Amino acid sequence: MYNLFTGSGFDTGFMGEWSLAWLSLVILFFIIAIANKWITEFGYGFNALMAYAVSFIGFFIVISITGSTKWSFLTGIIGVIVGGFLVGYFWDTSDGGGDW
Repeated sequence: MYNLFTGSGFDTGFMGEWSLAWLSLVILFFIIAIANKWITEFGYGFNALMAYAVSFIGFFIVISITGSTKWSFLTGIIGVIVGGFLVGYFWDTSDGGGDW
């Protein structure tokens, strides 16, 4: 098992797996924030809360089991698609987007 909070099991050197895992979490955060802005501007439904929840939970599960930053980032992107777009199709929490 890998622990993202303490770094046990990871390479903790400069730009090792541990720092890349935290960097990929930051990138996931900005992908969701930008997607929330732009998708709602075009008038489509997007649920940012579920995008954060599904992508981060999936990320933490995969990184804890495998320790692979690539697979956990891919799981996070799939979580953005499932949580943001698919759930947003049924439960839209956006404010309507481009109504200036």
